[in-house]
Amino acid sequence: MIVSLGVAVSAFASPDDPHKQKAAVDAQVKSLTGDLHETNSKLTDAYRALQETQSKIPAAEAALTQAQAEEATAITEEQKARTALEVAQAKEDRARDELARTTATIEASRKEVARFAAQVYQEQGGAGELAIAMEATTPQEFADRLALVSTIMDVKHGQIGRLNTARADQVAQEALLEALRVEKEEAQEAAQAALDRATAARARAADAKAALDSLAAQQRTQADTLEQEKVATQTELAAAEQQQKDLEAVIAEIARQAKLKAEREAKEKREREAKAKAEREAKAKAEREAKAKSEAAARASRKSPGAKSGSGTSSGSSPGSTSGSSSGSNSSTGFLTKPCPSCWVSSEFGNRFHPILNHWRLHAGRDYAGNTGAPIVAAADGVVTSAAWRGGGGNTIIVDHGVHRGVSLVTVYKHLSGYAVRGGSVSRGQVIGYLGSTGLSTGPHLHFETYEDGVPKDPRRWL
Repeated sequence: MIVSLGVAVSAFASPDDPHKQKAAVDAQVKSLTGDLHETNSKLTDAYRALQETQSKIPAAEAALTQAQAEEATAITEEQKARTALEVAQAKEDRARDELARTTATIEASRKEVARFAAQVYQEQGGAGELAIAMEATTPQEFADRLALVSTIMDVKHGQIGRLNTARADQVAQEALLEALRVEKEEAQEAAQAALDRATAARARAADAKAALDSLAAQQRTQADTLEQEKVATQTELAAAEQQQKDLEAVIAEIARQAKLKAEREAKEKREREAKAKAEREAKAKAEREAKAKSEAAARASRKSPGAKSGSGTSSGSSPGSTSGSSSGSNSSTGFLTKPCPSCWVSSEFGNRFHPILNHWRLHAGRDYAGNTGAPIVAAADGVVTSAAWRGGGGNTIIVDHGVHRGVSLVTVYKHLSGYAVRGGSVSRGQVIGYLGSTGLSTGPHLHFETYEDGVPKDPRRWL
């Protein structure tokens, strides 16, 4: 039985092209790298191993089918060759029996001729056939002897003829037997070759079946391992989600304190400005009152007796007003600097479907992939409020940048291999840590988060 998963390779190459199947699996696993960054590496390894095993099964099944077909063909050929050998053996046996009978006939005929000749010789004293006839004393005896000679000659010629025919048959049968012997040897060779092919085909079929059985067993084991790693990863992710909530609570408190500080500073600024305004207004009032008194005294002096006539001009310049303009607050989206100058973006902020655990979860930051140990820099001026291990986030740094655009801005740097700072103020572009793969991570990368008033937001809003 072949074990199947909810997540499988979307499309396999043809069963007779395992290299393309392997490439397809590698490409799919690579395409999932970004989604799997925040995943237990054991789960990813188990998933990749199972996928690779599954990709080999179609080729193994095809190999088994082909080997079994070859085995069936070879067995059929072997049976035909064995039948042909049996036929050739039967022909040879019949020919040998016929030759034996012919040989026996020849031997019997030869003995019969010899016996007959001996008998005639003994009876006639060694005389020839004509002498037998000439020894007759009467015509009747001559005729009888002549008939006897004729019979003897017929018998003799018949026996010799049969003997010659038998000898001719013997020669033909010997030739046939030799031909059948060659035919049998060829049939034996063909049967042996067919047997060898059948044996090899059986071995190939057995090997193919063993390979498929091994893959099936391996797949079952890997599927069990994957399920175990799923459970472990789900437990880790649940812990990581709780740690994320704890982190968000910490950042929310930072945001609350930053807001309180900003409000306090704004209130103090308003109070200072109100006091300065009141002082300016009081001073202006006093100046106006003093000027009014001075002008009244001057007018009284001109109306009094003995006052010199003349004209005089007293002028004073009224307080001029100066105008100033203040530029609006920075509304550029480029407030933050790229936190890993030598890295490249491997995954963006947003909800993600986990390809192995089959559920949606928020990817609350932006991932930057790169080489282990690459410098990580502060994205803007701020204060390091924490540099510590945070479960699934591994080595993590939190930087408070204060209030900007009316919100508390905090940046978080996760999975670091080490720290360059542990606290205190940092400036934009200052090295604060180094790229790593600590915590819940499958490879070296920086998970970079931005928080507005304690809520994770897409870093692209600030970068």
